[in-house]
Amino acid sequence: MKRAVVVLAVLAALGGFSAYAVSRLPSPGSVEAATPTVPQGQRETAPAVAFTGPQGEPMTLEDFRGQVLLVNFWATWCAPCVKEMPSLDRLQQRLGGDGFQVLTLSQDRQGLPVVQDFFERQQLTHLPAYLDQDGSAGRALGLQALPTTYLIDAEGAIAMTVLGERDWDSPQMIEKIKAVMEQS
Repeated sequence: MKRAVVVLAVLAALGGFSAYAVSRLPSPGSVEAATPTVPQGQRETAPAVAFTGPQGEPMTLEDFRGQVLLVNFWATWCAPCVKEMPSLDRLQQRLGGDGFQVLTLSQDRQGLPVVQDFFERQQLTHLPAYLDQDGSAGRALGLQALPTTYLIDAEGAIAMTVLGERDWDSPQMIEKIKAVMEQS
């Protein structure tokens, strides 16, 4: 317990993470852990966020306009994040293409080499390595904990927010994602 408190304090000191929010995250299977898919006419537009692409190039969500995005904030040091990464890789393999893209935005401050090494060790071959090294994209979206995932429709509006790890290639998640893809 003492170690968890220290970790939460460190995360809070780094900025962008509230120890209170992290400590009260719902369990992965709970109903409050994921917002239901928001009806298309009631969705809020995702804020303009900047991040770094796989080749070190500056990017924004606008670069993906017209695609449904699953934007996952994670870090190599986050155990629940690490646990869900293989399912994100399988999801990208299964649905990725012109209409859908998984964007895994790493919060690792050590940069691209750390993330690329992690992807290689974990044999994640379908996910490009995106970075939010300074945490600005996470702050713009109100990120409070890792992992947090946003399903963004093709018009750039947030259709669903999920706190905590998930089995992203489960039939239930694929059904939710496909429903948003069909609306877009």
